[in-house]
Formats: sequence, structure tokens, C-alpha cells
Amino acid sequence: MGHDFYDAVLHRLLGEGLLKLDDKVLVTCGGPLDGETLLRLGFRDATITNLDNQQHGSVAPLQWAHQNAECLTYENQAFDVALVHAGLHHCRSPHRALLEMYRVAKKAVVVFEARDSLAMKIARLSGLTPDYEIEAVVTSDNCQYGGV
Repeated sequence: MGHDFYDAVLHRLLGEGLLKLDDKVLVTCGGPLDGETLLRLGFRDATITNLDNQQHGSVAPLQWAHQNAECLTYENQAFDVALVHAGLHHCRSPHRALLEMYRVAKKAVVVFEARDSLAMKIARLSGLTPDYEIEAVVTSDNCQYGGV
């Protein structure tokens, strides 16, 4: 899913007042693209999380934390906004990860998930893409990162 759409949606939510630049934001299944996007738009209080320890330091000056999206260690409503960009389909239980995002967010949960689009459903049914995206896992270091 392209960063232009990611930027455009967040920019629109900011313009409509649904998000604010001083919101405390949690990003699950995140990485450098999320950090770059949030910084470019002007967010400063964000924590980018992932199970991939290789991401540590790649989102500075934003915060980074090793977190399992399906079992976050944060208190209820610890963040204003919880956000995930093209990451839920990497979870063993995307539904559980979404419920965790609802739990830790006070005012909004924002989800970008290309695997659920009509185009992806057609591509999957016609055999143009696999049912499960395993490339991120099998191309990682000893199948340690990228999901399940």
C-alpha cells in the first residue's frame, strides 16, 4: 500500500480535526515508513512498535518499542490514537491485534490494510497473489521476522 495514500488519509483526518498533531499515537506492526510518514505530517508524540528488533533506532526521533500487537503491554486508553499500516495481515490473529488497538486508544483507531481490498480479493481468487503473504517471513533472517 503506497505511502501517498497513507499520507493523504492522515492529512485528511488532520484537516477534519479527527486527528491532532499533538495526539499521542501508537503504531503497531510498524517500521521506518510509519515514522517517516508521521514526522512528515508533523506528529511528534508517537511510539512505533514491532516484534522485529531490527527496527529499533530506525524511527528516531520517535519512540520505538518491542511489542506484540496481539498482546500490548500498555494500559487501557494509554494513547489517543492507535494506527496500523499494512500490518494486521502479518499477525497470527489480526482480530486480536485490532481488539488490542481498540483497548489502548482513547479516541480513534486507524487501519490501512490492502489485503482486504476488492482488487486483492480478485487477485487472490484468480491466483495472482497467494492467500497468505509469506514472502516477508521467508526472506527475513532465519524466518524470524515479518509475521507468521
